[in-house]
Amino acid sequence: MENDKVVVLMHSPNCPKAASFAPTLDAIAESLPNLAYGRVDVSQPGFQQWRIEEGEPPSLRAFFRNAPPQYRILEYGGPPTRDPAEAWCRGISDWDGSAKPPEGFSDGRDGDATAAGKDGV
Repeated sequence: MENDKVVVLMHSPNCPKAASFAPTLDAIAESLPNLAYGRVDVSQPGFQQWRIEEGEPPSLRAFFRNAPPQYRILEYGGPPTRDPAEAWCRGISDWDGSAKPPEGFSDGRDGDATAAGKDGV
């Protein structure tokens, strides 16, 4: 990973929700260019641990190189709209990787719906 922080849209092949969210993610990337962004079709070899079954919503995750191990991957769980997703990305951008992620963010284990809910993107 070349960047310290990467936001990735993880999806199954031909996912209509991922296709409809992609332009939103592109707009967020333009407004927050200091983060790296990507998309991953998790059906491809090497991504079995992230597998999403056909019909399941995609997920938006942030990967951190220098965060404490339990916070190296954070998952967005808010609605698939620009304002809340951009606010989440801004929080990711602003976080310095210290001991705890920004308030309202989660590693997905403590049930915090702001960052780890089941809405998908």
